[in-house]
Amino acid sequence: IAKTSYHIPNTSIAKLEFNPTYLKFKNPAIGVTEEQKVTVTAINADYNVSNIILNNNQYTVSPSSFLLKNGESKELTISYTAIEKGYTFCKLEFQTDICPATYYVSGGYIGVAPSQKTLEIIKPIAGDIFVVGSDTIITWKGIGESDTVSLEFSIDGGANWKLITNTASGLKYNWKNIPKPATTNCKIRAKQRTKDNSQGEPGTLQFILSGHSDYVRAISWSPDGSRVATASFDNTAIIWDAGTGAKLHTLSGHIGSVYDINWSPDGSRVATASGFYENTGIIWDAETGAKLHTLIGHTSLVETIKWNPDGSRVATSSFDNTAIIWDAETGKKLHTLSGHTGSVYDISWSPDGSRVATASWDKSGIIWDAETGTELHTLGGNTNYNMYDISWSPDGSRVATASEDRTGIIWDAETGEILHTLRGHNHDVRIITWNPDGSRVATASRDRKGGIWDAETGEILHTLGGHADYVYDISWSPDGSRVATASRDNRAIIWDAKTGARLHTLNGHTDVVWDINWSPDGSRVATASYDKTAKIWFVGNSESIIQEDESEIFSIVEPKAQG
Repeated sequence: IAKTSYHIPNTSIAKLEFNPTYLKFKNPAIGVTEEQKVTVTAINADYNVSNIILNNNQYTVSPSSFLLKNGESKELTISYTAIEKGYTFCKLEFQTDICPATYYVSGGYIGVAPSQKTLEIIKPIAGDIFVVGSDTIITWKGIGESDTVSLEFSIDGGANWKLITNTASGLKYNWKNIPKPATTNCKIRAKQRTKDNSQGEPGTLQFILSGHSDYVRAISWSPDGSRVATASFDNTAIIWDAGTGAKLHTLSGHIGSVYDINWSPDGSRVATASGFYENTGIIWDAETGAKLHTLIGHTSLVETIKWNPDGSRVATSSFDNTAIIWDAETGKKLHTLSGHTGSVYDISWSPDGSRVATASWDKSGIIWDAETGTELHTLGGNTNYNMYDISWSPDGSRVATASEDRTGIIWDAETGEILHTLRGHNHDVRIITWNPDGSRVATASRDRKGGIWDAETGEILHTLGGHADYVYDISWSPDGSRVATASRDNRAIIWDAKTGARLHTLNGHTDVVWDINWSPDGSRVATASYDKTAKIWFVGNSESIIQEDESEIFSIVEPKAQG
């Protein structure tokens, strides 16, 4: 029997066509109304749009009613006033005299979750039954058609999940060949994913920052990511425009090498630390480049300078065996932390600013009361070897130290007791740093490797073995999905923190890469090198999961036997 079918040609379908097909307001200014344009065209019919209904009052559209003859176009203005940084979604329903049309708009900062979940799985629903080997359509709503979700399924009510796809979009997905086993306790989970590599190809160079005449020892991003600041052994620091690579201010005032530079939490000031022949810190106005305060009190090289969380104080560590806490508003010395018998190589503020921790070449660390300057705990686990680095967990309950004895140690910050000793490197561990949620730490070692460790168990998760010489620095991306390493082999490498896989190798420096840091949005890294330059690199935003939803319980059954 012959079968025939008839397909309606596109030239006969009446519809409203939109250009662009979807709008996104990326990283909007809070409280400021922003506008974008969309053009709507009538195809194969005249349209009377009587109203446009929006489901989110942060968005408006103008005009909201109009007539269009076949082939005519109309430019609409869609406005968005963000009240927070989280993802928002708006569905525009066009009421017409022919057939309804729908358009989608979203807004918010890349990777920031909505304050209220909008994603919702429509199908499957509770009680649905699917046959092993058959196909079904999974559908969802509450996000734009072009937004991407990953889909997973569970056969044990959500205890364990298996991936279906990472790239579903269009608010539906054809799940083909539903797998075994048959079970009555199935679920589908959808996770909305965000990714933005629009700035540049990941792993490529954006700017070379040329302006120093000696080693560039440190580089730091402003809190809003608009600027970077570099510290050099040429006795200067420079503030650069991170959007253009232009030099904004040269900070001239030190008479010795500048070892460290960091931004105040509000981005209005920078603080620098200077080496031999001067032994000072300086606080600068980041908007004008003017010197505000010179911090005089150390008698040897000042290795590091760090801001407390509210920007009211800075702390310095020095080779004179002391650390000092200073009033950042006046430049006055508040407390001298005397207790070490060797150079103090690092200092770190607790997240609430109530304590500081120091690491010394006297083979110990100390936790101090930042309000009184009194010693709270001595961390003496590295009894025969120098301590290089100290870092607080995000919740302030633990500190981690890196040592010449080839280990890292995680300590209880309340008691000073050792929780875990991280063994696996075969040379000095120079840097140790926490991921954003405090579940892992990363280490950099002279054994040419980095390491990622489980902070709850002390177990090694990944050994990052791709450098040909000492690894001098390691840094977590803001979302914790990646780490970056800097090495004496003149390279930097970006790694997947979940798998340990190498993502990008950043080739271009001609001498030691000493420092590497991430932009606040995770799209770029900045490197400081002994080749007298700094560089800014595109590394792309990693994919973030900003919201998810699970279906109700459904069943998968074996096909019935034929006969």
